[in-house]
Amino acid sequence: MKRSLIILCALVAGYASAKTLKGSPEERKLVEQNCVLCHSLDYIEMVAPLTPQGWEATVKKMVNVFKAPVSPEDQKKILEYLNKYYTGR
Repeated sequence: MKRSLIILCALVAGYASAKTLKGSPEERKLVEQNCVLCHSLDYIEMVAPLTPQGWEATVKKMVNVFKAPVSPEDQKKILEYLNKYYTGR
């Protein structure tokens, strides 16, 4: 019983701390699939709001420096998403 309670608490705590990004599920899907390979989704809100140029530099750094496996087409879509919801224009 005690072990079950500990497991349940851990699951609830993990669910409660899960980050949900802005936008529709369709918009979030590409960001969630690509960005969580290297960092938590909290990173996006930690650095936001950035200018469109700031997001472009950030995405380029993730690909060129940290070798994130994101295609040029997906980079463009991710930038569109970040600029729509997390820019400080």
